Amino acid sequence: MHKKITTLLLASAFITLGSSIPVSAGTHWTGDGAVDGNEIRWGTARGKTAYTTARNHSITVWDNMGSINIAGDNADVVEDLSFRDIYVASSLLGRYMPMSGADVIEYNTYNFTDMTSGEQKKTALHEMGHALGFNHHDSGIMKQGLFSMTTLDSHIKSDYNSHY
Repeated sequence: MHKKITTLLLASAFITLGSSIPVSAGTHWTGDGAVDGNEIRWGTARGKTAYTTARNHSITVWDNMGSINIAGDNADVVEDLSFRDIYVASSLLGRYMPMSGADVIEYNTYNFTDMTSGEQKKTALHEMGHALGFNHHDSGIMKQGLFSMTTLDSHIKSDYNSHY
């Protein structure tokens, strides 16, 4: 498996309640992430999530963009990304963590249990955006914070098409 060396910046990529950090247009692309070739293979090597609806929604929406194949792993491929639940009594909603081997997206059950389906899906789409190599935006799906959003905005679609 060929993986890019990731930076500590992505290791701290997470969304928090009510937090918004404006980011200039030139910094939306980090180039790091879980993409291996033209795909992300995901599985359960590093844990499981109870939030499969939000996870599956994010996989389907991003996979439908077409350039990067996001598919489950099997015995013939190496897993690039795992999903798991954590419990942290804080404003943390979720986070993408680059790791040696499979990277991880974590959903914080401390907040997820009280979130609407749309808020959970927005968080899952946001964290998958980090796994695809995108940084925070000042609007749209890559904006930090708690709000409902179940589709990709035109800005992130344009960024995706520019890079893939």
